[in-house]
Amino acid sequence: VHMGMGGSSLAPLVFRDMFEPGPGGLPLTVLDTTDPVTIAALDEKIDLQKTLFIVASKSGTTAEPLAFDDYFYERVRAVKGERAGENFVAVTDPGTPLAATAGDRQFRRVFLNFSDIGGRYSALSYFGLLPAALMGLNVERLLDEALHMARLCGPSVPVQENPGALLGAVMGEMARVGRDKVTFLLSPGMAVFGMWLEQLIAESTGKEGTGVLPVAGAGEHVGRIEEAQARLVRGDFDPLHLREARRHLRLQPARGFEGGLDDLRKMNNGVMADADAFNRRVHLLWLGVGTAEPPDLLSGVRQLHKVLGQAGINSIYYESPGTAHEWLTWRRCLHEFAPLLFAIR
Repeated sequence: VHMGMGGSSLAPLVFRDMFEPGPGGLPLTVLDTTDPVTIAALDEKIDLQKTLFIVASKSGTTAEPLAFDDYFYERVRAVKGERAGENFVAVTDPGTPLAATAGDRQFRRVFLNFSDIGGRYSALSYFGLLPAALMGLNVERLLDEALHMARLCGPSVPVQENPGALLGAVMGEMARVGRDKVTFLLSPGMAVFGMWLEQLIAESTGKEGTGVLPVAGAGEHVGRIEEAQARLVRGDFDPLHLREARRHLRLQPARGFEGGLDDLRKMNNGVMADADAFNRRVHLLWLGVGTAEPPDLLSGVRQLHKVLGQAGINSIYYESPGTAHEWLTWRRCLHEFAPLLFAIR
């Protein structure tokens, strides 16, 4: 049972909801609420003698996890006596009151984190890696992939090739022209990831009136003109939910387009019937696809681009050579797309 609040609990929540325990791994419960009904239900469900409690607080003074610690320590001590500390570990900064309490109660282990890591950035420190390791996840692979992305986003990487800088620039530029809200449409298996992104963006960049407002869990209630949208999808996304989201966001997928001019003019209730009106309203129509995509998708996007040109509708088309539905396709498309976005006023 991981007991924490806020930033110290978000990464464990993501790991718990997005990954199954690995071989020999333990099921993870995250307690980040003081709701008495939730705590009582957890107390009734667990075997106190066999449960390991992780008390997580960067400052070591956070009221909620300390209250959780006091409560469950007394519950375990009623069963195991002075050996209750065997069922507890702490994650905190050096020299905190929690570290002292862990020593007094003879916790099994105290994991002292680097004090310069903020709670919401602590996923790859003990705050996130300890729960991940106990779940039996491949921590080595997790760190390898994180290091790979860190190098891609490093200060020595040119902005045009830096995915982090490009994404930040797109968000910042859209905020400057009034699209200052970022709505995340997430498949059910990734819903908790949106909560983490929401805190990262709102608390870390939303200072002095210059940030963007993240909205997680908005469902179908999105689509205002001042919003920018990010869609993160895993295989468990309900197609009905996706169709509803597209309707509100005015998105039209191009997959498998095989028609001609008449079909194009009927798409989206005739929004493309008048090419001049469409070109005045839509500043940039972008089509991007990987050449290794399934044949029906690739041919459909190519056909759509061809018919758009025949109809007199302005569009920009890009093919990513040798890639399919993968990260590299998105990165190349963003690299080509971002400068065009900045040119629009």
